[in-house]
Amino acid sequence: MRLLLWWTSLNIWARRGIALCIALFSIVLLASGHSRLWLWFWIPGCLLFPFTGKKSKSAFGSPILHDAMRRVYAASSLLTWWRMRPQKALEILEPLHTLQCPDPEIEESCEFVKSTIFAATGDCYSSMERPLEAAHWYRKAAACKKTAGGFAYLYADMVLRHQLAGEYESALECLEKAMARRRELPLILRALGYFISPWWLEPQMWRLVFTQHRFAAQLRARIADSGNQPSSR
Repeated sequence: MRLLLWWTSLNIWARRGIALCIALFSIVLLASGHSRLWLWFWIPGCLLFPFTGKKSKSAFGSPILHDAMRRVYAASSLLTWWRMRPQKALEILEPLHTLQCPDPEIEESCEFVKSTIFAATGDCYSSMERPLEAAHWYRKAAACKKTAGGFAYLYADMVLRHQLAGEYESALECLEKAMARRRELPLILRALGYFISPWWLEPQMWRLVFTQHRFAAQLRARIADSGNQPSSR
């Protein structure tokens, strides 16, 4: 999610410059004999460059939505390990909680932006170790018709760590939908997401990346265990 927010916050020439530098660096690698490594730079450069024009600047269909995404990116930048200020991030996000779709024709984009806002709010509360509030906002993000996918893994991880039994089914449903959407993506786009996403800059994300494949099974096991426990009456 942060990668998308960062990319859409850049102006047109910054996007073109980044894409061009990636593609040119790949050519340098090829010329120096790194015939395998160059593809990891050439393919992202080619994929990013078509989305660097004016259409990308208004990718969300409305200046209101684009401005909202810029604010979400500003809030998300306050949730990194070297700059953890979740309370300040919440102050930026709270005015966006009542965002209304400015045009029915771009309802899908509006739902995606609202999901991103709610998920970022959940990230804030999770960073503040307030899991119940975080779960509330993650559920709101999941209820949008078009959702930002990455928060589902954060939601599942938080629910498992804090043993929030009432959230197991909701987290599992959200996670399964995110996994299904991810499987629908071409393999090259999945690899590209891992390659250019800055997750490796955040130490807390390393554990998440290498354990997320077990979240669904763990949630199903927790649900089964809670269903088999005797009644308290």
